[in-house]
Amino acid sequence: METIQVLAPLAGVVLGSALTGVSTYFKDKKERRRIIAVALADLLEVRHHLVSKEMVVSAIRSKAGIQPGWLTQLRSAIDAMAPLDTGIHQRYDAAISLLAGVDPVLAFKMRSKNLVPSILSKIRTQTPEGADSALLDLAEVDLIGAVAPTLDLALLTLSRKHSFSTARQVGSIIARSTVLPPEVTKLLSYIDGANPSSPR
Repeated sequence: METIQVLAPLAGVVLGSALTGVSTYFKDKKERRRIIAVALADLLEVRHHLVSKEMVVSAIRSKAGIQPGWLTQLRSAIDAMAPLDTGIHQRYDAAISLLAGVDPVLAFKMRSKNLVPSILSKIRTQTPEGADSALLDLAEVDLIGAVAPTLDLALLTLSRKHSFSTARQVGSIIARSTVLPPEVTKLLSYIDGANPSSPR
């Protein structure tokens, strides 16, 4: 009886510590998922901006017969009409900085992945006057072709760290992103009507 009276408080302390540890674990896990979710949403937006713009440029070029030398100006015009949310970089950087506190390796891998569109835009706008526009366009297309798979991999990595369900959804978004939305396709269809060389 005396033994039970002595051990009971000790058992209570051990149980309390265990419950606190479990509670802290789930709280930290929930916070980590929240941080990843913020970074993932913003990086998805960055990828969407980059990929959808290239699809629109390609569609306009094929429908309107725009020469390669004019595509650089077309990209800049699309950036001006449909700019990337200015707050996206600040949110993403803040999320990655928080992520570094719980998963430094993942944060290191994800750092600066959001800057691709901005870097491409700066290269385009700071090109010396008189440079070959067609060559610059080919260079940008090559850069996008090299960078897009890296963005896809980063998104899939983040989504898997979040949850299995999120990973499936992100995989589906990436797979479907090769097709323009119906409203954009309809808008571009007017180019055919305005282009005299389009087949009737």
